[in-house]
Amino acid sequence: QRSPDASPPIRPDAAVDSIELPPCPQRPRLPIRRTGA
Repeated sequence: QRSPDASPPIRPDAAVDSIELPPCPQRPRLPIRRTGA
């Protein structure tokens, strides 16, 4: 399922991860989201 359609949706997700990185850098939920993406 690694089509070009899966690329655009992954971009917006990365932006959300970047915003959540500074607010909760010590939280275990951050690394879990990175692996799930």
